[in-house]
Amino acid sequence: MKLLERYESMTEAHERAAFLRSRGIAAHVESTSALRPAGAHKSLYNAALWSVLDHQHEDAAALLDNPDHVVADPLDDSEMEELQEEGGQRARATIIRWSLGLLAALIALAAYLPTILR
Repeated sequence: MKLLERYESMTEAHERAAFLRSRGIAAHVESTSALRPAGAHKSLYNAALWSVLDHQHEDAAALLDNPDHVVADPLDDSEMEELQEEGGQRARATIIRWSLGLLAALIALAAYLPTILR
């Protein structure tokens, strides 16, 4: 994934992402507040727009500058759905993996804690 642009408005970022997707470009919008370490670090930007596939980055940037740009390798609807499903599966697998690791750490701590407290 490569950063395309930052926006003050989440709505504008989502509109631009929808435009890119309508032209066969896989795009993702992320809240930039999640990227800041604390609420005290305020930023002008609230949203980031990313091109999901590296090879589509130049086309995505060109489309944002010129809506009439012709995309070299657009995804069709089935490819876009497949990509979204694959991303969802990876996200679920990551959450499960981290949850199991945290559970194992808590069990180890619970088993070790009584020996420390003696």
